[in-house]
Amino acid sequence: MSWIGAAVRHTPRGVRGGLTLIAIGRLARGRSRRPALVAPGWAVPGPAPRIADEEERPTEGGGPADDWPPAISVVIPARNEAAHLAAALEPLREAPGVVEVIVVDDRSTDATAEVAREHGALVIEGQPLPRGWAGKPWAMQQGLVAAQGHIVVFLDADVRPDPALPAAVTELLAPQRDVERQLRAEAAPAEGATPDRGDSDPARVVGRPVDLASAQLALSGAGLPERLLDPALRATLLYRLGPLDTTERIPASMSSINGQCFAVRRDALISAGGFSLVSNSRTDDTALARALAGAGWRITVGDGTGLGSAERHATAAQALGESATRRLALGGAASRPRQLLDLGVIWVVQGRLGLRVWRALLVGLRQGSPSAALRALKPTDLALLVLRIGVQSALARTYRVRVGKVSVPDPVSLAAPLTDPVAFAALARGTVDRRSSSLPDA
Repeated sequence: MSWIGAAVRHTPRGVRGGLTLIAIGRLARGRSRRPALVAPGWAVPGPAPRIADEEERPTEGGGPADDWPPAISVVIPARNEAAHLAAALEPLREAPGVVEVIVVDDRSTDATAEVAREHGALVIEGQPLPRGWAGKPWAMQQGLVAAQGHIVVFLDADVRPDPALPAAVTELLAPQRDVERQLRAEAAPAEGATPDRGDSDPARVVGRPVDLASAQLALSGAGLPERLLDPALRATLLYRLGPLDTTERIPASMSSINGQCFAVRRDALISAGGFSLVSNSRTDDTALARALAGAGWRITVGDGTGLGSAERHATAAQALGESATRRLALGGAASRPRQLLDLGVIWVVQGRLGLRVWRALLVGLRQGSPSAALRALKPTDLALLVLRIGVQSALARTYRVRVGKVSVPDPVSLAAPLTDPVAFAALARGTVDRRSSSLPDA
């Protein structure tokens, strides 16, 4: 990585300014963000929706305008997840709209299948891995084919869902209805008016619905090093992709979802090729989003931090491992030029800035004066530091710790900028790994 070191030590001021503007432009999409996900009005305890017969299934995305709420299948791919699975499955027993929970046992060597059955899940024994497939995409493909619901919600085995989570992320796929037209139609009989023949269906769909929806979840667990490092690693994604829960249009080349929780119309995804689109991708979630967005799918992400959480990296060593850094660099989902551009952006707004902040702190310690530390930073450093603190504050809702029986925001995550140089090094490692740039065999 000596070539990277040489490049970043001599980054011209104009290049730094340009890379900073790129980062700010991406963050600016956060001006318009979706409200946090909540349980939809139809998500109440009661009989689950009827599963459509095979002949009633639509052959393409969408479905009849009145086919809402839909029947939901939850699919959980699992390999050696006996220790986590019970906490994922138990809340789903009361999940509104869920007609089945499928656990695809990806050839586990522990009690994953037994735990799944004990908690009411339908267990599918994973078939041998076909040539050209990675384990998780193959497990999800098997679950997709087996599912009977119109909507399939995919969850990771370490997710701790609120019972309303499947319904909330499914609601992002709901048909868009013309509410104003419906209100006029309802008022027409009382006023003696005759509805327009063209308005015979006042609740007709008036806009193409979302095709693929995902939820960002809270992250919990781990020790102090991981609580400092993980938010810095996640900040690199925010600088590279911008806020995903924006209402603004995101280019296909920057689309992404949270693979821990996403929902899709079953038959639409099967018609598009299913997970064969990302059969051997190391970043199957981002690769799937970009492949489908490139095919014209509408994709959205919502803030589900109030409806579910997942485990973060158990140790800092795992977060900095070879596999994790390749995923961090979005290997297989981003082009090589884009990876290198993003690496430059992260060097300026996190790596270089973090080193300068540490240098300023050491100056302040030597002189015993906080003001000396501030004077050691240039005005551009201070401006970038304010931006960095703002980014971390926006991420703060994602990180939670338990105090007794209550989950609260993790104050340690606010100190994550101190680990930014390590986060940059991890991204650099994943970027220079040539294996991370190979595209999936689709």
